[in-house]
Amino acid sequence: MASMQYQQYGSLIAVFLGVCLHVGYFQRGEHHMYGLRYLQAFTLLFMTSTAALTLGCELPLFTSVKITGAIFGYLSIGIYGSLLFYRIFWHPLRRFPGPTAAKITSLWYSTQVTGFDAHKKALELYKKYGPFVRVGSSDLMIAHPLAVPAVHGAQSKCRKASWYDEDWPRQSIHTSRDHRFHADRRRVWSQSFSDKALRGYESRIAEYNQALMDRLGEHGGHPVNAAKWFSYYGYDVMGCLAFNKDFGMLRSGEQHFAVELLDEALGVQGLKLPTWTFRMLIAIPGLTKQYWRFIQYCDEQLALKIASDEKEKGWSDKPSLIASLLTHSGLRPTRQDLLTLQSDSRTVIIAGSDTIAASLSHVFYLLAAHPSHVAKLRQELSPHINPDNSFTHNKIFKLDHLNAVINEALRLYPVPPTAIVRKTPPEGILVDGTHVPGNMNVWTPQYVIARSDIAYEQAYEFVPERWYERTEMVKESAGLVIADAVSRYEIEFPRGKDGSEFIENAKDQFTWGLTELNLCFPEAIDPSPIGATINEGVTEIFGNSFGQPGFNATYDYIIVGGGNAGNTIAARLALDPANYSVALVEAGSFYEITDGNRTQVPGYNWINTLDFPIGQVSTPVSIALNTTPQAAYADRRLFYLAAQTFGGGPTVGSLDKWSTQVDDDYWTWDNVYPAFKKSVTFQPPDYTKINPSNNITFDPSAFSSDGGPLHVSYGNYFGPSGPALATAMDRTGLKPIAGLNSGKLIGYSTMTATVDTRTVTRDSSETSFLQAGVRGSGNLKIYPNALVQRVTFDGQKKATGVDVKVNLANVDLNYHLTATKEVILSAGVWHSPQILMVSGVGPAETLQRYGINVVSDLPGVGQNEWDQPLVPLVYAVNTTTNTQFQAGNPQVVSTAISDYLNRQSGILTGVGTGLAVGFEKFPDRHRRQFKNSTLTHLSTFPTDWPEVEYVELENIPITIFESILGSIGPTENYFNINGVLLATQSRGNMTINSADITTQPSISPNWLANGDVDMDQALAAFHRVREIASNCSVIAAEVFPGPTVNTTEAIKTFLRRYMNHLFHGSGTCKMGTSSDPSSVVDSRARVHGVTGLRVVDASAFPLLPPGHPMASVYMFAEKIAESILSGE
Repeated sequence: MASMQYQQYGSLIAVFLGVCLHVGYFQRGEHHMYGLRYLQAFTLLFMTSTAALTLGCELPLFTSVKITGAIFGYLSIGIYGSLLFYRIFWHPLRRFPGPTAAKITSLWYSTQVTGFDAHKKALELYKKYGPFVRVGSSDLMIAHPLAVPAVHGAQSKCRKASWYDEDWPRQSIHTSRDHRFHADRRRVWSQSFSDKALRGYESRIAEYNQALMDRLGEHGGHPVNAAKWFSYYGYDVMGCLAFNKDFGMLRSGEQHFAVELLDEALGVQGLKLPTWTFRMLIAIPGLTKQYWRFIQYCDEQLALKIASDEKEKGWSDKPSLIASLLTHSGLRPTRQDLLTLQSDSRTVIIAGSDTIAASLSHVFYLLAAHPSHVAKLRQELSPHINPDNSFTHNKIFKLDHLNAVINEALRLYPVPPTAIVRKTPPEGILVDGTHVPGNMNVWTPQYVIARSDIAYEQAYEFVPERWYERTEMVKESAGLVIADAVSRYEIEFPRGKDGSEFIENAKDQFTWGLTELNLCFPEAIDPSPIGATINEGVTEIFGNSFGQPGFNATYDYIIVGGGNAGNTIAARLALDPANYSVALVEAGSFYEITDGNRTQVPGYNWINTLDFPIGQVSTPVSIALNTTPQAAYADRRLFYLAAQTFGGGPTVGSLDKWSTQVDDDYWTWDNVYPAFKKSVTFQPPDYTKINPSNNITFDPSAFSSDGGPLHVSYGNYFGPSGPALATAMDRTGLKPIAGLNSGKLIGYSTMTATVDTRTVTRDSSETSFLQAGVRGSGNLKIYPNALVQRVTFDGQKKATGVDVKVNLANVDLNYHLTATKEVILSAGVWHSPQILMVSGVGPAETLQRYGINVVSDLPGVGQNEWDQPLVPLVYAVNTTTNTQFQAGNPQVVSTAISDYLNRQSGILTGVGTGLAVGFEKFPDRHRRQFKNSTLTHLSTFPTDWPEVEYVELENIPITIFESILGSIGPTENYFNINGVLLATQSRGNMTINSADITTQPSISPNWLANGDVDMDQALAAFHRVREIASNCSVIAAEVFPGPTVNTTEAIKTFLRRYMNHLFHGSGTCKMGTSSDPSSVVDSRARVHGVTGLRVVDASAFPLLPPGHPMASVYMFAEKIAESILSGE
């Protein structure tokens, strides 16, 4: 019994001693240097105690070991129990969020980054816990921009943390924690960067630049691992600057064994091990032999340099960093000076070369991903090229865009990406109001901060322009390499690649561990000849992208119509790995060629769409269609054109209604939402261009980082009336929502547009999908100015091809294109049904009237046309709109053009609308005026389907305006607010007037033709627009129709005479089941009664979803392409 009590007391004493050891010793001061010593002391004490019990107490060895083990076990329980309690419940960092395991041990973080992806893990922690995250027992990650000056700024009292002792007793200017030593060493180093020394370095760096350019160019445009050559360049340059002796890698094309040793040695840094762990590992013989072999190599090079200079009784005429340092220590340095020199030499090689390689690799990756910046750099650099086609640093080091590209690359991919560890002063530091306790290890992960909305607008975007006011941030050698490369070569990814593997597989091992970056560097060709280029060593002729008019040809798929749907499905089919051959047949040509900049500049495009300054006639980019006289529109004949903005997408309920109507779950919202995201790349608002008071909200989840080639943005301009209009909508009962692209419309928000803010030009299916299809595949052939006369069928009613006529007045060429798989019509709401009819697919009675052989009797062809009629009211305003620009005010026009060209901002960079676009179901007070028939009709729509849209246009139809109200004064400004009807009952139609495709069809949208139902809604929309206007502070007066139009009959008369439309027609080749006699295509867009023929455009919609249909058209094309490629 007594023996047991003694054992218990002994155990308690051992535990108590352990607690005392932790509280009185281990908890105080730094112990990372003594891990191996503690292990040795523990082992020695264990062995001594065991020997004492065995020899002194004459106990059996086994018993002695058992007793000693128990004592040491309880001692350890005391130490670690106290440690755990302290770290979890009493530690100064206990209130900071973070994983529970991280509170217990700093080894936790090392277990999370075994894939050498600390930068990704840090970003993940930031997203989960916020900017302050406890990642170790005394370790705090602070991903806040204000932490950078607090931790690393010139006035910061933080000091280097224990990580810098990993190499002790070797210490360099980089690793020394002694402030006085660092200051002294810095004075020594400053001699290495005198003006004279820098001039000496530049001429030698130029030799390596030339060698690097030769290496990149010798592959003739074929893919080359650029990251490898940038690494060779970095090590050779730094070896030369450090020792006057490079590694010879640019010459040999092979990695030097010492660099290979270093790459392997640096791998352990990627594990982010605590300092005590790292020092114990490198002390174990053989475990880190590569690390020691690299150190030995650097030491040998230093010894050779000292011996060489001693032999020469002085130093070489060529400046080197080590030579400058040796002038301080002499040719016979002391042991400590030698250790310092050895450490400094490694600092030069590792820090310099790794920084160069990582910086250049990421810069060139970003330039390949954003080729517009290559052209911009080339333009900026061209005035500074020397006669020998080289560059000098003093000519280019302050160039805005060159520095901006470098800075932006370093922002997105900083070196090092995450941990530069500092220790807080005893009193702690303050970061954005948060007190960080003293004596804590803190690090500010630059990779994470670069992606923080707190720090940057468009944080994930490559926007070099954000740095134009910080030109002092320059990397000399990187700048020269970039300048040389962009002046000599194009910078491209290999065909079918986007460089994502380089980014995804990069390792964080203190610096970046780079993987392969395959790029092509074809020689930059004078931009004047546009007929050919060389890609991956293969000559690519511009004409190869086009079919040959007048020659019959065969393809797998023939797409008729190069609009939004046609270009999208053509590109998707051509880019598929199955290598389908695709012909795209378009009656028109490229708007960039045939219409000047009128359809490229966003502001011009939208103004011309509204105003038709050359009249309502056909142009090289559009076919003029006029409706038949519209009885409910006072027998007016209206002009019809395609819409130009992306607008809002449909609602969840509208797509589910679509799915139900066609009896196919393929079209439910959940199944089509990914297709909406697939087409577009979203560009968030740039508040350096857009007035920040415009407070644009959006739902980021509506877009994907892996989106397609079409760029969707807010342009770079909204007029000053926008905020007032948003307030007016709020006051009249509409509530703000986060964007119009995620399946919800009821409320108000900002409308996106297809404007590419990189170039501030209009993006279209041609500039995005069609060009991507041509560049990414040799399988897509374009037939411009090619009018399809008819689809041809064989005896089994399978579509076999199309007859084509050259659509030029002075050319009479006819030819046939054969489709082995399918013909796909994408000619639009009026022309797709026209092509069907002249080809024998449509109402039999109509076809027979014009002598057309009936292939498939489908009465629904040309019927069921949905549209969105518009109620316009015009207001005089006391703020600036686009009126004076439209009226040709010379000063306003000059300013707008200058803003567009020089600052990529101003009215020409926007679409003149969209900041506050509202959607709603009519309020009850208006519904009470509706007829029962109207209420019954509206009850058939889903609960989330808005019945009306309110959209302000800062551009007004000047020619129409002046014909009614007279000329516009030099200070007058106007805008119009439109009510757009989204749930009409009237359905339009079209029919042919001849078997000849060149004879224009008769189109009749039948707006308001059904009697009360649509007129009730038009009246309500009219009154609601007036209610919004009455709450808008910038409106001075209603000028059209004016306040005297105030009775129901007067308003109805105005509506019939002046209502218009938004060019959103759809449904003339209606999708539906085979049991629906009005349907034309099935749920996969295949035409009923024939095979091998589809209709893929808005004409095939079974209904017109609310919002603007452009988004739905792209989605529709994506889904049908997906269906085709899956074998359906």
